[in-house]
Order: sequence, then structure tokens, then C-alpha cells
Amino acid sequence: MNRNTSLSKNNNDRRKNFSLVVLFKNIFVIVFVLSPIGLYIGTTYLFQWNAPLDKAPYVHWNGLNPSSAVYVSWETSEPESTYIRYGTDYNDLDNEITNYTAVHMHRIILSPLLPNTTYYYEVGKSSSEIRYGPFRFHSAPIAGSSIPFNFTVISDTQQLWGTGHYDTIARAIENPKHGDTAFLMDAGDVCQEPDDLETWNFFMKYSSRFTDHIPFVPCLGNHDIDRNDGGCNNYYTKYFNMSRDDCLGYYAFNYSSVQFCILQIAETGDQNPNTEFAITQDEWLNKTLENGQSQDYRILVFHRQLFSSLGNNEGLINRLMPIIKKYNVSLVFYGHMHQYERFLVDGYNFVCLGNGGGMQNLYTWVQGDIVQAQAMGASFTRLFIDGDQVVLRTLSPTFDIIDEAHFNKVGTKLVLTEGGS
Repeated sequence: MNRNTSLSKNNNDRRKNFSLVVLFKNIFVIVFVLSPIGLYIGTTYLFQWNAPLDKAPYVHWNGLNPSSAVYVSWETSEPESTYIRYGTDYNDLDNEITNYTAVHMHRIILSPLLPNTTYYYEVGKSSSEIRYGPFRFHSAPIAGSSIPFNFTVISDTQQLWGTGHYDTIARAIENPKHGDTAFLMDAGDVCQEPDDLETWNFFMKYSSRFTDHIPFVPCLGNHDIDRNDGGCNNYYTKYFNMSRDDCLGYYAFNYSSVQFCILQIAETGDQNPNTEFAITQDEWLNKTLENGQSQDYRILVFHRQLFSSLGNNEGLINRLMPIIKKYNVSLVFYGHMHQYERFLVDGYNFVCLGNGGGMQNLYTWVQGDIVQAQAMGASFTRLFIDGDQVVLRTLSPTFDIIDEAHFNKVGTKLVLTEGGS
């Protein structure tokens, strides 16, 4: 038996065993939630954490060039001034920024930064009243530098009535077994409701285990935005900032040899290719991908699914597949459907990451020969990029391998070499 066949068999065995366990867990959760005890606990949870809570600093870069600039943000329950000091020497933080306006939400751009450099920082209300730190983060290598790196990607981290498993995912990412990662990307549905503070308090509390040193790269999901308020007055905008002044959530950045394009395909209306918003975004995407052809790899991230065992999104497939093929997109990550699946379609790779925290779907169907892997239950995915070789590894919170795939860059295309069905 060759390694590819063995790896495929192992992947199939893992997902069968894993899916059965998760199926029984989901049935138990539904019965429990609908029981009197479950309803009492759920109702109690709904009234927890409704006030602003202190939130530790976190690093993010929506719309910035992460090799030269990042945001550092934090929140205080009482209004106070904003202070940060930072530098490349842990014992000599020689840069300071102060804003004396008393605010709850604190956000500072650190710029200019040196690329591929570790920075240390601490924050508070003044130089004599430091609240947090010192922490560290690492700026991105410049585009085209081909420095090896890895990142972690998840999706659908929202909790419903306090039910979910994002806390276990956060503990795993914090665990030393996880190791260093360049950043954590979330493909949408960060929280259950765009205007429900308690769910954001929950998410930020558990994320604070690692976001002081692992930058958080968000993507809008349908649970993160409310079009009725123009898309701006919600907690996603408050905590992560929109990438544009006109409240548009799509953006792009380069990290070493990879171009990342984060799209705003969140709500049902975002899928319509004929709206002014979709036309503008697609024009931006075409231009951005064209400018990214010098990068070794191009990765798209958005929320709504393309391919899924519970139903393909034919309209979105017809809209995006020509762009994916024209600009030779290496990988596509999305969520929305609450299970893990990896697809190979016409030689292009697609991964559904709906296992990041929300309640799981009760079942999946095998969809012909395009399905390479399937699983239900808590998981996160890591991508390791080193020259012409790329490894995708999806892990449970206890670091069991759920799926593993190996790719080689052949010419300008990323080709699956191990881990097919």
C-alpha cells in the first residue's frame, strides 16, 4: 500500500469514528438544551456579561500592511486615557504613544514597523499605570520573501445559548503543543449576534489566551453584520474595525510568499453578483489577484460555502470559479456549514472550516468524488508553507489528526500529492 492510499484510508477511518462520536454528542446537546434544566441554564446565560468588560490587548491588521503596521486594541470598563509603549528590545521599549481622551475602546496603529521582526509592548492609561504586558508580536515578512511560515484558520466560532466548543479551541491554540503560528484567521460568524455584547464578551475572553501575541485576522460572517444599520454599528466593527471608511469588510494583505484576499460574502444578499456591492467587490478582487501574480500562492477566504455535502452554492460557484481559475487561486477557505470538509474540484482546493465553535450539523453526505475529507466536531486547521511545499493539517483540540494533505507547487499551480480520497 503506497503512502497516499494509506493516508487516505487513515483520513476515512478518522472521520468515520470522529463523526459517530460527534453525532451522539449533538443529539445529547439538543435533548439537554430543550430539557427544563437546559432551558434554565440557557436563560441564565442570556443575562450574563451584558455590561462592557475589560478586554486584554489584541493584535490585528484589517486593511493594513502587516509587514509595516498593526493595530493594538483593548477595552476598559471605565473610560480612561490610552497609552502604549513598544520596541524591539524587551528591556527598552523606546516608542510611546499617548491619547489623553478618556474612552472605553482603545485602538492604536503601530507604524512604521520593521518587517519580520519581533516587537514587545505594554499598554495602560499612562507610563506609570500599565494595565497589561509586556507582550510580543511578530511583524510579517515582506511580500515575495519566501520565508517559511504557518498560520491557523477556523470558522463559525459563535456560541448559541452558551452551547458550543470555542473555549476548547482557544485552549488548544494556547497550548504549547500548538506551537508558534504567524496568525489566526477566522472565516466568519465570529459570534452569534452582531449586537449581542454577551457573546462578544465570551469570544474575547477566551481569545485573550493568545491574541496578545498571535494576530487575529477576521472575516465577516452572516451572524456578524446587520445590513439594517448600514453594516457599521455592530461589535465586529467596534472590536476589529472595518478595512475601509465606507464600512466595507473586504481586504487583502501579503505575508511572505502568499497573497490573502478576505472577501465580504456573508449574508444571503452578498451572493448576488448583480448588486452594486458585488460588482464593486469583484472588480477589486480581479485587480487585487492580478497584482498578486508575482506571489507563489493566492488564498481566498470568505464565509458562505461554495461546495458542501449539505448543498452546493451554485450561484456563488458560477460567480467565483471563473475568477479562481483565471488567477490560479491556490486554496479557498470558507465556513457557514457546521462541519469540516475538503474538496478537490477541477484541480483546485476548497476547505470548509465550520468546526470552530458552533453547534455541529447532525449529518453529512458524501458528495461524489470531489470530497477528499469530512469530519464533524471541534477542530482547527493549520497550513505550513515552505517554498514549493505546503502541508494542511486539521486537528482536534486534543491534537489528534483529523485530516492531512500535502501539496506541491508545480509551475504556478498548487497540486495535491498526498491525502486524496
